[in-house]
Amino acid sequence: MQRFATASLALALFSHFASADDTHVIAAADLWDMPLEELMLVPVSTVSTGTPTPVSRAASSVTVISRADIAAMGATDIDQVLETVPGLHVTRSSQSGFGRYIFRGIASAYNPEALVMFNGIPLKTLFSGSRSNVWGGMPVKAIERIEVIRGPGSALYGADAFAGVINIVTRSGRDMEGSNAGVRAGSFDTWGAWTEQRIDFDNAVLGLVAEYEDSNGARETIHSDAQTLLDGFTGTDASLAPGPLNIGRQSTDLRLDLASGPWQARLGYQARDNVGSFAGIASALDPSGLFSSDRITGDIGFMQEQFRPDWDLQATLSVLHLTQEADRDSRLFPPGANPGTGVFPEGLIGNPSYWENQARADVATAYYGFETHILRLGSGYYWGDIYKVHETKNFGPFLNPLPGGLTDVSDTPDAFLQEGQRTSGYVFLQDEWRLHEHSALTSGVRYDHYSDFGDTTNPRVALVHEWRPELSTRLSYGRAFHAPTFVDLYATNNPVGLGNPKLEPEVIDTWELSLHHQPRPDLGYSLTGFSYRIDDAITYVGTQAANAGQRKGRGGELEGTWQPLPALRLVANYSYQVATDIQTGADVGEAPGEDAYMRLEWEFLPDWHWNTELLWVGKQLRGMGDPRPPLQDYTQLNLTLSRQNLWRQLDLLLNLRNLADANVRAPSAGPSAPFTAPYIPEDYPQPGRALIAEALWHW
Repeated sequence: MQRFATASLALALFSHFASADDTHVIAAADLWDMPLEELMLVPVSTVSTGTPTPVSRAASSVTVISRADIAAMGATDIDQVLETVPGLHVTRSSQSGFGRYIFRGIASAYNPEALVMFNGIPLKTLFSGSRSNVWGGMPVKAIERIEVIRGPGSALYGADAFAGVINIVTRSGRDMEGSNAGVRAGSFDTWGAWTEQRIDFDNAVLGLVAEYEDSNGARETIHSDAQTLLDGFTGTDASLAPGPLNIGRQSTDLRLDLASGPWQARLGYQARDNVGSFAGIASALDPSGLFSSDRITGDIGFMQEQFRPDWDLQATLSVLHLTQEADRDSRLFPPGANPGTGVFPEGLIGNPSYWENQARADVATAYYGFETHILRLGSGYYWGDIYKVHETKNFGPFLNPLPGGLTDVSDTPDAFLQEGQRTSGYVFLQDEWRLHEHSALTSGVRYDHYSDFGDTTNPRVALVHEWRPELSTRLSYGRAFHAPTFVDLYATNNPVGLGNPKLEPEVIDTWELSLHHQPRPDLGYSLTGFSYRIDDAITYVGTQAANAGQRKGRGGELEGTWQPLPALRLVANYSYQVATDIQTGADVGEAPGEDAYMRLEWEFLPDWHWNTELLWVGKQLRGMGDPRPPLQDYTQLNLTLSRQNLWRQLDLLLNLRNLADANVRAPSAGPSAPFTAPYIPEDYPQPGRALIAEALWHW
């Protein structure tokens, strides 16, 4: 199943050339094509003292971040890891401040364009298509590696593998050398603990990782909010600004992994409790609103090489249970607010909650009987059900006060969403054709049928040529789609936006040209250029969702590694992108045009490690219709010092983030009806200087 887990990264479209004798062993494969499990068997990660081997023949833009890389960063949350990936910008959403993962400038409020997967299985809500508005981040101790594909992936993974894919490969008992336990404490009243255990049986191995963290978060001050602007229109004095962001949370993560022969079973639990409302659901400060979310995942997989002569087989069954609940009254606007329809003495209160279940079945097989071809085909079925919707609120569809005050509108037409189900099925076919010793062509197509909006077909093709052993190029094309979510289709009585049942899926067509050069074993770099066009983009016309957008984008990414000494390693990348609206010619904004990252890893003295990180994010233009000046660039400096085996198998780590206390800000929503000025004019202030200390005991 670990093999099956990596088949998810198949999206990476790696093309690994092998001799005829090796073809079956590594599937001569293009990770684009490889099943999740096979992908895991290919050496795609970067070890702490070497360089990535398959990248030189990659058929798509991929970054693999190993467990050692994560440790070198001193990262405690996955967002800190992902912001180091070229072409991927991590910012904040106005919806509880969850991390938005913006690939190549492709952005929206709920961020469904970035598909997040656990071990090759999508983690996304039927409601919004993203991880959840109460995502609450993710600690990193249970992560074995992260595989990031920049570009389309729907030909393998279906809906929402649109701008990019993030595959989180969790640790199994097979990855663990023993057991350990650790504690963490630091800035913002943060503390946490974790443990990792391996238990061996006669014919199986069990791995367990448990993590807990409690943090008040960086409660930076907001000086002016949406209510400040509303007060100016209505003559009220209700704004709670200046005031701090409501950004605390409690996180519980549990991972169980049982592996035996070709079988692997996993169980995951993520609880996010007392999650603050960030700058407020409607960008008006709400110091008391709290949300929670539970995510339970389970899967069982089977992977067998030579299931039949010249045939491999892999199959998986998976389930997901997800909730999003309002734990304490959430105020869209504070007490005394008057949105133009009357004064709300208790504030505008809205508490939307929902519960959903999902199930998936996937099967794929590969045939190696042809001398120069590997054929791969697969099929699957998905079922999703938002089986419960609960909402209490004290306002009507026009922000008018309800006569009875706070009212339970669940199971009525006044609820923000109605319960519903979706099913879909797919088939895909892929051919890996070794044209000759130094060239390979991978082509494939996937057909998806949805119960609520119809069909979609997504092809891909990639040609990789090795000019010399150290120099290769890739030319690729792929189409992907984003399926309309339930909030896009069916949201009702929602002051933020209304659904449209007639929506079609968004479609993106992407071309890439890439060069990889590794002149020496200790030095390698790659350069990728891309161009894409988005049609039928789902945007809001007035307050209703519509297929009213067309965009195009282009850019490039440069990344490399250099290890001049065994104890010294440099990792760096630079990205550039520009995205424009086809109809107006205006820059779309919503993401920086440039960013760069550098990490210097130094191992000095026995078991001492010193790492320096520099992250530069360039100027960011505003979205269309937003008259504010661009968001200014910033540079963040992070330092990590660690010592292994300090005393009786005790490891210590100190991580200092944003050492220079740079003024880092995430862009807030721009002007929107009924207002004529930005919601949060000064944007969202991000954490300043912060210190985290960890102690780990292993046995």
